Amino acid sequence: MNGDQNQLLEYTIDTLLKTFNPDRKPIMKKAHFYKMMDLLDARLRNREIDIKYPSYWYRYGSVTDFTYLDQVIPKGFSGRYFDGENILYPLMHRRTYNVDPQKQVIINSTIESLCNQYRFKSDYGKLLKRDSYELNSPYQFNTTFQDYIEIVDNPCQSTLFPKEEILESLLNKLLEEFPEDDFPELLDINLLWDDTTRLVLDYYPGESKNDCLKYLMYLFWSVYSKGIRSIFNKYFPADYVLNWKEEYEAFLSEAEKSIEEVRKKILVENDHNFNADEDLVKKLLVRAYNLSV
Repeated sequence: MNGDQNQLLEYTIDTLLKTFNPDRKPIMKKAHFYKMMDLLDARLRNREIDIKYPSYWYRYGSVTDFTYLDQVIPKGFSGRYFDGENILYPLMHRRTYNVDPQKQVIINSTIESLCNQYRFKSDYGKLLKRDSYELNSPYQFNTTFQDYIEIVDNPCQSTLFPKEEILESLLNKLLEEFPEDDFPELLDINLLWDDTTRLVLDYYPGESKNDCLKYLMYLFWSVYSKGIRSIFNKYFPADYVLNWKEEYEAFLSEAEKSIEEVRKKILVENDHNFNADEDLVKKLLVRAYNLSV
């Protein structure tokens, strides 16, 4: 990446933070910064400006790597824009940029529009996440899984229907939406996770159910996210991507083993609730594959 490209990215981040936060208060969380940059990058691309923003899709949607930004922004990122908790507009910043004036005009107007859309709304973080997923989510599966996470992580929130009913409906959607053509190596783990999660819904009581649902959810979402990251990334060096792929492949068997251990535990503890393991498996397969029944 040459100096002009570096300064283009630096100028864009400087302008975004200055426009969004003219008082320079520590008000932007890094999760919000990730989503805002994802949307801004997409809008600038639509106007034929590529700021070479390095990003990838992971557990929490589109993110970047601050340590890598330290390498591609002339004055660095960590400690300058980030205090370990909040995104800041730096006290010391470049006064002049080697950036085409016409590009500056387009970047400024795009940022102004983006900030006007989100800045003064109390729930702007949720809006940013929703719009980022709607615009750039790799698969509908990722978006649906966010709804699943919301229900599992907040078991006490009021809903119109029983939580188990809502979760089963989401599980049905996730089975239909899983991108098996792109992740054939993960298909068996996905089916095992679905099978075990339905067992938990049927046979685990109260707090134990909630804890186990969370454990299984984050276990599967972790391995899936590692796979997503190794495919849906841009402007990261080849060695980064290779490390991500190796991490993903190494975690596949570990995730499958951990989910299988939970499944076996439930079967043993609830043996009196059904005649044989085979009968239960048949029941779950009917539920999983005949979704219209």
